[in-house]
Amino acid sequence: MARETFTSVAQALLTGHMICETVYPNEFHFLQNDVNSDQIEKYLAQIDRGLACTQDGRAYYCAFLDVEESGAKTAIRQVFREVAQDLEPLLRWMRFVREANAMGQPIEAGMLVKQSELLQAVESSPAKQHELNELTKSGLFKSSAKNSSAKIDQILGKLKDKGYLVAQDTSGALYRATGLWSYLYDVLDFIRAHEHLESDDDDNEQPELF
Repeated sequence: MARETFTSVAQALLTGHMICETVYPNEFHFLQNDVNSDQIEKYLAQIDRGLACTQDGRAYYCAFLDVEESGAKTAIRQVFREVAQDLEPLLRWMRFVREANAMGQPIEAGMLVKQSELLQAVESSPAKQHELNELTKSGLFKSSAKNSSAKIDQILGKLKDKGYLVAQDTSGALYRATGLWSYLYDVLDFIRAHEHLESDDDDNEQPELF
C-alpha cells in the first residue's frame, strides 16, 4: 500500500498536480508523515526537483531546486502568467464569497461552497446582484446567462475546471475548495512583498519575479 501511494504521489507531483486533502486525501496524509515526505524529496532531488508546501500546510507541489536550470524560469513565469491572467476576477470572487458568508470567512482549502448560500446572498442584496453582474460581464467568469442562479452555476463550473473546486454532488450545488487557493494566497503574498521593488531610476530595468 505504501509503495502504491508513493508512486501515486510521485506521479501527481511530476505531472504538475497540487496534492491537497480535497483532491488527493490518501496522498496528502502520506506526505504528512516526515519519513514519507523525506523519501519523496530524495526521489525528486535525483531530477533536480523538490517538494514544496504552501504556507498554510494544506497543499504540496513539485518545485525546481535550481531556478537557473534550463527551462525553469520559463516554466515558472508561465505559471505566474496564468495566475496573473485570472487574478482580478479571482480576487473579486474571493471578496464576493467572503461577504456572502455569514461568518465573513475567506475561501480556503477544504471549505464547502454552497450554491444555495451564494444565491441567497445575491437575492437578498441589490449590491451583491450588481457585483455578480459585473463579475460575469467579461474575463474568466464571462457569462451570457440571464438569471443569477445560472451565473453562479457557471462561475462554480469554471472554478471546478480550473482546479479550484471539486464537486461534492452531481447537482452542482455543493463544492469543496482545493489547495490551489492556498497556492494562490502564497502568490499574492509574493506579489505584495515585491510590489515595492520599483527602481528609483527610470532608466533601470524593473526586477522580475524570477
